[in-house]
Amino acid sequence: MMAKDKQAVAKSIKGVGEIQAGPTKQFFVRMLTRDIELEDAILDLLDNCIDGILRSQKESSKKEERPKDRPYKGFKATITARPDRFEIKDNCGGIDRDIAKKSAFMLGRRDERDNDIESIGMYGIGMKRAIFKMGQSSTVLSHTKNEGSFKVEITSDWMKDDNSWALDLVDVKDGLNDGPGTLIRVQDLYESISQKFDEKRDPFLERLTGRIAYFFALIIEKGFEVELNGKIIKPVDLRLLATNLGINEDPKVKSPKVEGIHPYVFKGVIDGVVVHLSVGFYRQLKSEKELDEELNEGGGRQRSKDHAGWTIICNDRIVLHADKSSVTGWGLNGLPQYHGQFIAIAGVVSFRSKNSEKLPLTTTKRGIDASSNVYLQVRERMMDGLKFFTQFTNKWKGRERESNEFFSQTAPSKALDIALGLPESKMTTVRKPHEGKVFTPSLPLPKQDRVDVRISFVKPRAEVRKIATAIFDNVEVDPADIGSHCFDHVLKGLKR
Repeated sequence: MMAKDKQAVAKSIKGVGEIQAGPTKQFFVRMLTRDIELEDAILDLLDNCIDGILRSQKESSKKEERPKDRPYKGFKATITARPDRFEIKDNCGGIDRDIAKKSAFMLGRRDERDNDIESIGMYGIGMKRAIFKMGQSSTVLSHTKNEGSFKVEITSDWMKDDNSWALDLVDVKDGLNDGPGTLIRVQDLYESISQKFDEKRDPFLERLTGRIAYFFALIIEKGFEVELNGKIIKPVDLRLLATNLGINEDPKVKSPKVEGIHPYVFKGVIDGVVVHLSVGFYRQLKSEKELDEELNEGGGRQRSKDHAGWTIICNDRIVLHADKSSVTGWGLNGLPQYHGQFIAIAGVVSFRSKNSEKLPLTTTKRGIDASSNVYLQVRERMMDGLKFFTQFTNKWKGRERESNEFFSQTAPSKALDIALGLPESKMTTVRKPHEGKVFTPSLPLPKQDRVDVRISFVKPRAEVRKIATAIFDNVEVDPADIGSHCFDHVLKGLKR
């Protein structure tokens, strides 16, 4: 075909008209929200509040010094979740007008405004995804200190119009009464969401309270306040038992090892991520009988068990709470799998970085990316520390009450404070597989002069009851007493 003919064909094809290849809003919204749970969508909105605090503190750092241990004091988020609407209101600084126009309402991150704060946001979709997850119309009202107030509305008509993705930013005279902040209101809730916000029909809000209590535990401890339907949420406790580690002693003085109940501690920097790790006991050891009684009193659930296992924190947000799986090392490389004997063991790991992409987070921000190189290196330290305490419980098995002498000399301390405050004079430098500082506890051992041994076995309940009736005429006798009596009876026969 000659060049002139090719141009004519190309011209005729071009004249046919454009083909629409963009997504419909309904399809985009469904795909965006299908893989996120409602709880996680709401937690994303609270994450935005924290990011707002960090931005405002960065901007005013030279003007206002805040206490290091309570940097979030005075900041608050109030959540209202009812069958007819969802609302979250905060006093965390508001959305800058320029950011609102350029990126805050885009479906994906464009700006780099969070490069200098310790956020866990990576994609810039949290607010929009939460709104679209819950309802068909919404209003975002924002007030900043220097720029006044504006609102942006997302209506059901906008959702149906695939020709334009633009939204109107409208100035308003009346801002928020609590000063600079943001109000997000979602209405026309989907029926499934409306039902979840009805406390009489669904336990969702109770579960959400629990998720907020542990996911934001550290931030709430540092002063942030979260209110859900009129109730202030209290954080879960992240404490470990420790004998005096000499945190307030002169760090230049090298002190000898002191035997006692101490956590294992690691701190270091791996690929630009600051890591602090503490693992130890958060409660005294219990015998099998005491654990069974605790289980029965709890209606089949061990109430204290909720704190056992590993809790992992990324930039002050808890992303994994009380994990007892192989993800955190249980059952790997010679470590036992978790079971009730280890109910007293808990560990806390904190990762901090201004580059959120380096944090070992899943895309939902509520789980750990176990393939992360940083995490895999730290997990080695987690497992090293865990061994001290699983071995301790094995060595004291059957002698738990004797170990109470050592536990009585301990006091609960915030897990991260132990790692942060431990003098480096008490720690050892390690270089493989990464450089850092380690504190290795010298845990007490049971005396070796003991002549008693523990005998433990399992028999069918019906047979145990039969023997109890024959010997004691009482089926409610403690199985341990039955076993002891049978042993004594056999031993007496041998002596004859």
